[in-house]
Amino acid sequence: MRYKSGLTILCLIMSVQVFSQLQNLDSLLGEYRQKAAQEKIHIHFDNSRYLPGQTIWYKAYLLKGDEPSNLSKNLYLDWFDANGKLLSRTIAPVTNAVSFGNYTVPETFKGSHIQVLAYTGWMLNFDSAFLFRQILPVTNTQLPAPVVGAMVPVTTLQFFPEGGDLVEDIPSMLAFKAINSEGMPVSVTGTIYNKSKQPVCPFATTHNGMGKVSFTPSPGETYTAEWADPQGNIRTTELPIAKSSGMVITLSEAADNRYFSIQRRADSEERFKRISVVATLNEQLLFRANANLTDKTKITASMPVADFPSGVVRITVFNMNRQPVAERIFFVNNEEYKLIPGLITDTLNLDKRGKNVYQLSLPDTVPATLSVAVTDGQDLYDTSRNIFSQFLLSSEIRGYIHQPAYYFSSDAGIVLQDLDLVMLTNGWRRFAWENVLAGTTPSLRYPRDTGYLSIAGKIDNLSDARIKRAETLNLILMAKDSTKQFIFTPLKPDGSFREDDLVLFDTTKVFYQLNKTFIPARSRVNISNAFLPFDSLRTIGSLQKYLPDTTGMARIKAIMAEQKRVEELMKQASLKEVIVRTKIKTRLQEMDEKYTRSGLFQGGLSRDFNIVDDQTAFASPSAFAYLQSRVAGLQINNAYSTNPSATWRRQPVSYFLDEIATDASMLASISMSNVAYIKVFDPPFFGAIGGGAGGAIAVYTRRGDDTKTMSVGMNYTLLPGYTPIREFYAPNYAEKQINFTQTDLRRTLHWIPNLLYDGKGKQLVFSFYNNDISKTLQVVVQGITQDGKLIYLSKLLQ
Repeated sequence: MRYKSGLTILCLIMSVQVFSQLQNLDSLLGEYRQKAAQEKIHIHFDNSRYLPGQTIWYKAYLLKGDEPSNLSKNLYLDWFDANGKLLSRTIAPVTNAVSFGNYTVPETFKGSHIQVLAYTGWMLNFDSAFLFRQILPVTNTQLPAPVVGAMVPVTTLQFFPEGGDLVEDIPSMLAFKAINSEGMPVSVTGTIYNKSKQPVCPFATTHNGMGKVSFTPSPGETYTAEWADPQGNIRTTELPIAKSSGMVITLSEAADNRYFSIQRRADSEERFKRISVVATLNEQLLFRANANLTDKTKITASMPVADFPSGVVRITVFNMNRQPVAERIFFVNNEEYKLIPGLITDTLNLDKRGKNVYQLSLPDTVPATLSVAVTDGQDLYDTSRNIFSQFLLSSEIRGYIHQPAYYFSSDAGIVLQDLDLVMLTNGWRRFAWENVLAGTTPSLRYPRDTGYLSIAGKIDNLSDARIKRAETLNLILMAKDSTKQFIFTPLKPDGSFREDDLVLFDTTKVFYQLNKTFIPARSRVNISNAFLPFDSLRTIGSLQKYLPDTTGMARIKAIMAEQKRVEELMKQASLKEVIVRTKIKTRLQEMDEKYTRSGLFQGGLSRDFNIVDDQTAFASPSAFAYLQSRVAGLQINNAYSTNPSATWRRQPVSYFLDEIATDASMLASISMSNVAYIKVFDPPFFGAIGGGAGGAIAVYTRRGDDTKTMSVGMNYTLLPGYTPIREFYAPNYAEKQINFTQTDLRRTLHWIPNLLYDGKGKQLVFSFYNNDISKTLQVVVQGITQDGKLIYLSKLLQ
């Protein structure tokens, strides 16, 4: 954690009553934070622009407050088109507060951009305004040309009194913000008039459509702003109506402090004469002050912000009834969160297909996880947002912030002034004071992830006797590559079952069968993965209006069109001259090499049976029935029951399923249609516990091409898992390959989603080959340390 210990308590003409009412605020906030901790997401994408059919690579970082989050195990990304139609959903496991994956833009995609919405189940308990959102441009040659004279976006203007309200006869700072219907900032100028149409004061935007003006409303007066939009049209906006009672808060900056003034009307009610002021960040109390305004209408004090953690701080004024009456947010940037890595050029080679080698160093002894993207420097990688701006600003503010990384580019006074305009004109309400003071938390519909994917379900219409006899449900999980896992999950009295914390990618066949008995025909088995429900018809509005940046677009379109033609050829397997020397193997030798893995099971003194090619095997209900009378010395009892046994030389036989130790009842539950190969080892078998004095029976279930000949045995269902993670393709020009004759136009030259730093000062080395056209390279590094420091570097190499 980056919090500095200690709470600043300032007593301004001490008010015992107010102090006593809020003295437990720290514990109330702590309780709220524990029950309703806020989770935030930042995603580092490999590039800023894509093409239909191309893969989007990403790395996600999750924070809880200012430390790596332990709240979630599953990350959901919804991919929408420009009209808000859901294209797909990807799900990735979260490990140590990070996750990475990929999504391929549909080949038939015809839009200008894709909208990404990322979240965890836990985040859905709170305001959806704080979910991660980003727009990714798609260069599409099939898009129609812009219509000349198309509709001009309409500009709107809003006013925001500092502290929340205007109060009659009290000077206030009045901020304003102008945006068009595309959500982009607009510059405007105008004048504020009273109801008698007399000018009160002029105003003009100063940064990204924002500005502020000092303003004192008169009693009973109303005001209107008259202003000109970029097209010269004269428009009007009503100002907020001033209240006849209340309080106004005003902030100003100093070197290491932030001064605040609080003022009330002279004829204020009694409840405004004793106040308490608190400052919080991430539901943590940083500052508390109390004041008695019985004999005065205004107080001024300071907060030692140099001791605060960085981020959006919320300052709130409470009256003597514990009601919030004025509130303001401001930003503290002490840069203690920041960790800038060093990038050392070992080899910079901008020639065609030149090899580049770099070393990355971190000035810290704490382990970290990073992601690295190297792109064509002429493509203007979008650096308008980064891990600093997302975690400290965008994820804390409701609404769109234009080019948020700018506010972390410098500590110059003008940047700080511009950032304060963002604070004045954007909403922030992660929690309501009424709930905190009442000790209540939001309704938590979505619990924390206790593990990864789950196999959960229930068998309907199952008698108590059958459940008691079975005790467990036997599951065989077969992935698309035919690898298998065996799970014996306990049955609850109501026939339900649940197996947690599994990591399964793509679609898995889940075969199921009751232990020692069978599932009646009248019973229905329901199995799910316990992920959030997926609604393929769900739509959203535009996350943010999109205006394409046409800078360098002609070059990008030409490059990307050619890249699309070449890309598939680049992925072809290399062709090398290979001389093969082999000898003919028997079918049983082929089966042994294909199925056995451990040296204890390979070859050896055993009787081997090829079940795949033995059509008579399917007449046997189990391996025990099949082996009966086939192996001299092997004695099998109750071969056709659900509880068989086997002995050799009067010693019990050991049992293995795919080389995993099991029991006889489990082997008996495996249909012969699912069996590929059986080995019966003469005693002793040293691969068994205790030396295997009775030998062993090893049954291997089918995989690969052998699964195509499987007949219907155990019932199964298809279970969707995590979205498959592809490996980023990067050519190795040190090897000679036939497809390297094609022009290399890659725009993402290198992508490392999970670069790990052990905290021991060792430099991280990575290398890649240039394409055929890039003369400058853009390197972007982002990451997070184990204790929550944020890592960022953007460097242009030329």
